[in-house]
Amino acid sequence: MNIISYLQSRGIDTVDSSFYRRIEEWQSWYKSRVKGFSFYRVYSGQGTYNRRKRKSLGMAKKVCEDIADLLLNEKVVITIDDTATDEFVQDVLKRNRFLVVGNDYQERKAYTGTAAYIPYLDNMEIDEAGNVYSGEIGINYVSGLGIYPVSWHNGIVTECAFAFTKTVNRKKYVHIQFHILEAGKYVIENAVLECTAGSREGKELRPEEWKQLKPFKNLVQKIYTDSTEPQYVIDRLNIVNNADDDESNPMGIAIYANAIDVLKKLDTEYDSYSNEFELGRKRIFVAPEMLKNNDGSPAFDPEDSVFYKLPDDYYEKGEKMDYIEKTVKKNYVYQGKILTLRCDDALLPDGKPCKREIIEHS
Repeated sequence: MNIISYLQSRGIDTVDSSFYRRIEEWQSWYKSRVKGFSFYRVYSGQGTYNRRKRKSLGMAKKVCEDIADLLLNEKVVITIDDTATDEFVQDVLKRNRFLVVGNDYQERKAYTGTAAYIPYLDNMEIDEAGNVYSGEIGINYVSGLGIYPVSWHNGIVTECAFAFTKTVNRKKYVHIQFHILEAGKYVIENAVLECTAGSREGKELRPEEWKQLKPFKNLVQKIYTDSTEPQYVIDRLNIVNNADDDESNPMGIAIYANAIDVLKKLDTEYDSYSNEFELGRKRIFVAPEMLKNNDGSPAFDPEDSVFYKLPDDYYEKGEKMDYIEKTVKKNYVYQGKILTLRCDDALLPDGKPCKREIIEHS
């Protein structure tokens, strides 16, 4: 389902869809599942290929974790001068696990560029005139892929739509909440879409239909806030958005949006380094009669992959065991605390000289 297609069907414009594809790309680096990079093919001869997964350092996620811990951690204290107000706000934040979930969304903000916090009233009590006189304040959290600015100026989003995905009875639904100005005051309008196969816009449910679903049973179609202040907070990284040709785009960019080549280089070299150890693994070829002791017990640990059993009829075919290279001279190129690099002079079993590069790990 395409949220932007649904918004356009209602005559609502938002940020271009190409920008949300960029967010999906940044998210793929965060999850180390990058299309066209995380998996690659290695030619194995005779027209066949082996599919391999590239090993990753996960540095995109690491840098997001670091910036999140700097922005919202256990040392952050939120205080208000008025004691009663401060106690009320602290209670709301505690009930909504703000320090925990807020830190999670600081991390999500780092890889999508933007996050939003939307307060709402739950368990409301309303009089006959429609006035709310009690309820509990909750906070909805959403990251970049669920934020669709409708109108903005100088980077300030004045109207916005938010998308929340829910699964009910193995069916996926999308709750879209619009915060729109009418006569200078904010009106919150809700819509619920059922994600149906083959439909770009989904199936819009009527209020009586969505009230049959548990997550939406208390959801009202429209709320008149009677407030000139937005009932949401947009939070983005303090980085200029250079990922969109539209310079007025109010959305943020990932903290590593301009360092994708660096992430590629790190993972490519880490994967190559790992392959050096796998391809340079020592193997010892052992004749069948040498695998057991006189009493029939195993001579070697059966779980040790360094030993390779030769075929039982190895000697019957007239083969010889003299297939050992001889080291003539060890030439140390680099000696470190962890790695040592050698380029040895050696003799092949047929007597021909050769060079042998060896990486030792201590």
